[in-house]
Amino acid sequence: DQDLLTNGASEKATLQSSMGCSKEIWILARYLEMAFDENSGIRKQDSSSVFQAVARNVIGRDLAWNYLKENIEFISSYYMSFGELGDLVATVTYEFNTEEELNQIIHFRDDNIEYLDSATLAITQSIERTSNNIDWMSNYYDLILDWLKDNGFGRWLKKRGPFIYSA
Repeated sequence: DQDLLTNGASEKATLQSSMGCSKEIWILARYLEMAFDENSGIRKQDSSSVFQAVARNVIGRDLAWNYLKENIEFISSYYMSFGELGDLVATVTYEFNTEEELNQIIHFRDDNIEYLDSATLAITQSIERTSNNIDWMSNYYDLILDWLKDNGFGRWLKKRGPFIYSA
């Protein structure tokens, strides 16, 4: 609840972003809940920044995506006519790069069209970006991975899902 004690906009933004960096799922989940609770001390205009901080966290991305899917009706009404919903969609889907993730976005759009008026462009762009990411992965991922291995970097690479992390 340090956020409640902070007055400066810059300090508040730094704290909100930092709190989204936790490696603890339960903390990130609680932070998402607080972002959309008018009684939590997080201002409505800051809720999208909180969501985005969690969504940009490699540990929090799937949590944020699931939270958005499960709470789209509430989140849509929470923002009403504001454009934040599109920002949430764009941020959480930014690194999607698998057919499964593409299908999830399409199903999300199709199942929730009535709640996504303000996010139509973001959904369309997310579908296009994910398709492009899939194409890039198909064309270059193995090539780059092989090059890294062939040039002495293989021992530092671990393959986890669609990403490469250095050890």
